[in-house]
Amino acid sequence: MLLVDAIYRTVLVAQQISAIGLFVDPMTPEVIPFYQQYDFLPTEQGDPSCLEMWLPIKTCIEVTNTLL
Repeated sequence: MLLVDAIYRTVLVAQQISAIGLFVDPMTPEVIPFYQQYDFLPTEQGDPSCLEMWLPIKTCIEVTNTLL
């Protein structure tokens, strides 16, 4: 529910200012599948050592419309 709330708040902020999406930094590679189920994308697709991921604002809006 915390992730859903963060996505929802990102959409609210994007309505007021320009935003490209929501960025997360998984602490371990084992956490990545959790974010992938919400369509998060790796920030550095060619670098497997980089764990940072992001969810484009368009997808944030779609997730918010689906879950809320």
